[in-house]
Amino acid sequence: MRKGQKRNRARELRKDMTPAERRLWTILQRRRIEGFRFRRQCPVGPYITDFACLEARLLIEVGGGPHRTPSWMYGGVPSCGAKTSRSCASGIMRP
Repeated sequence: MRKGQKRNRARELRKDMTPAERRLWTILQRRRIEGFRFRRQCPVGPYITDFACLEARLLIEVGGGPHRTPSWMYGGVPSCGAKTSRSCASGIMRP
């Protein structure tokens, strides 16, 4: 996928977030986690991750939605050296 195509796809994904992604975004967008700034549907290398904190080199992927978990989530993105966290959508939606 080319850079422009990836950017357009990320925009589409931002508009069509799952309920679990929306709930997590309400927490992350207000910098409630140690003041870190997160981006949603952020292109990272050849992938688009659900949430990314570039400063902390942390990627968060919410599973159980319309997409399947890519294999890189289990070992991180080697090219950028970021840590990855995979969260289950049902766990995020619990009160």
